[in-house]
Amino acid sequence: MTNISPQKILAATLQQLTPFAQWYTTGDGFANIVWMDTVQTIPTEDAFNAEYANQQAKLASNYLVAPQDLLAQLTAADIAAIQTAISSNPQAALLWFSLLAQRDPMDTTNDRFKAGWSTLVTVLGADRMSAIATALGITIPA
Repeated sequence: MTNISPQKILAATLQQLTPFAQWYTTGDGFANIVWMDTVQTIPTEDAFNAEYANQQAKLASNYLVAPQDLLAQLTAADIAAIQTAISSNPQAALLWFSLLAQRDPMDTTNDRFKAGWSTLVTVLGADRMSAIATALGITIPA
């Protein structure tokens, strides 16, 4: 299972509840959120706590993965294959660059993650991606 810090779970929680909101934290937990967004309002503490528990459950169920952990599994040969694939496929390039920019935990049940994973399966092969999933200790839903 990927070890994701409480602040990463907090970030995933706020991303789920209020996508693209502006905020920062001074520590772990709801009390340490400094809300800066002028469009969206901060979720209630009850809503935050419920979604935080949901994000923790996903982690416990092996449905969250840190992007840096996924990237760390890639070999030089994997990167070469990815570079070849994205050079001729703009959609694959967008997914790849999104992965590189991603900082928050990724939910493997999310359609965008599934699209990116499917692309990696096409580029690197099912056996290689299965080995990566096993190494990460994550479950990739069908």
